[in-house]
Amino acid sequence: MASRYIGNSRRVKLALMLFAVACVAQFSCEASTVSATESQSSAPRHDTSRGLVYDGLERTLDGTCDGAFKVKFSPPGQTHCTHGPDLPPANHSIAQSVMPVASSALGSANTITCDGDGASGKRVQVIYAHASDVPDQYAAYLASFQQWAADADRIFNLSAAETGGERHIRFAHDSSCVPSIVSATLSPSGDDSFGNSNGELYYLGFDRTDRDYLVFVDAHVYCGIGGIESDDQPNAANRNNLAPHYARVDAGCWSGEIAAHELMHTLGGVQGTAPHSTGEGHC
Repeated sequence: MASRYIGNSRRVKLALMLFAVACVAQFSCEASTVSATESQSSAPRHDTSRGLVYDGLERTLDGTCDGAFKVKFSPPGQTHCTHGPDLPPANHSIAQSVMPVASSALGSANTITCDGDGASGKRVQVIYAHASDVPDQYAAYLASFQQWAADADRIFNLSAAETGGERHIRFAHDSSCVPSIVSATLSPSGDDSFGNSNGELYYLGFDRTDRDYLVFVDAHVYCGIGGIESDDQPNAANRNNLAPHYARVDAGCWSGEIAAHELMHTLGGVQGTAPHSTGEGHC
């Protein structure tokens, strides 16, 4: 399945790239596993210190999300699914915000490969979101968000190079090929869960059918969590191509690596039918 949100300059075995990038450098690929008893339950045990928060997630056994979690608060008429929250790497803490990237490390490194006019067609839109009772840090982190988006793009391309190809994330970007970062203000409860943030972003207008949304949320609920559809058909009708989808990274885990990981979930990785799949979204 070649996602319409990834640009390519030559053909590669994208399936291999998908599975490789889903366990990017230093990211914990331990699955957020549950016990046999919990697998029948709609509410696995929380571990808030590690970002394993299941509010608004319902484990389904009826095929709706093929054994994954259904996001309860999806917009009307839509069903959003997720494999669940991801564990943080050892060098990240859910409770502590990542500092902005040092200015000396920025320079021109936050540019990406230009793709057309930066706006038309299927693209990934980067969002900074904060609740109305959280200080707005858009200006302080803008260059960092651009850097982390560019880092995620490099991770995708390095992974594609392992199978002799080239692949770039088709970001929404400006005329200088810098990723576009838009700001969104949520209600005080809008950052409490994946479902809440998805629903509020949808009603704020982040509902385009030609966009997947990579959301840096100024909160300390998760490390990261992303939507995924269980669909491995190799054509444009694949449900992972039918936007909008949302990938969320919270402030304790802001980085290019985790952004790449959560975005890959929204693009369809890792399918349960993939070689070496854990069956729970990882490899």
